[in-house]
Amino acid sequence: MSDVTDFRMLLDEINEKNVVLQQQNKELLKVEEELSDANKRLEQIAIKDELTDCYNKRYLLQQLNHEIATAQRYKRLFSIMLLDLDNFKLINDKYGQLVGDDVLRIVVNVLKRNLRQSDILARFGGEEFIIYLPQTDKKGAIFFAERIRGAVQNHSIKISGRELNITVSVGLVSVRPDDQQIENPVIFMEDLLEQTDRALYKAKSNGRNCVVYADVHDNLNDV
Repeated sequence: MSDVTDFRMLLDEINEKNVVLQQQNKELLKVEEELSDANKRLEQIAIKDELTDCYNKRYLLQQLNHEIATAQRYKRLFSIMLLDLDNFKLINDKYGQLVGDDVLRIVVNVLKRNLRQSDILARFGGEEFIIYLPQTDKKGAIFFAERIRGAVQNHSIKISGRELNITVSVGLVSVRPDDQQIENPVIFMEDLLEQTDRALYKAKSNGRNCVVYADVHDNLNDV
């Protein structure tokens, strides 16, 4: 009888410990899930713009470097579009930064609705955004840029009872890797960004709300 009693006590003790271990395992699994979610959030923070939820400049530059190298290797054409919200400073000065932030988010949503799945949209800084268009030649890029410009212009933005008219200016460049040798993707990318920036500046100088195309020889052409 003593042996049976001892055995039952031992079983009870083992069962209690199993219950404790099961509870500890559940808690560990919960902690692991929370850590996994936290890591995913950190990854998103590292590549996403917090205000607009599109990609940030750092991620875009990394992707462009990779995409340009890939395009060169497989002879794939591509285009880059740099756009800027016209007179955005006046909106901030007149209505305040919170309204300005809302305008940026609304414009980004308009852009996203007009993107293809393969396109990459990133906030380049302030009210500037950049879009990478894979497998898109000059004709297609101009068509796409005009569609984007028109979509923003025709979108009614109403914030706190105010209706705002928003337009964008666009600088555009297209590349056919089979027409030129890309020796250094990083330097080549910097040159392309300079060309699109100059095209954007000319679009601003032309009165805004327009598209200017820059060819690979850095010639600027109104669209």
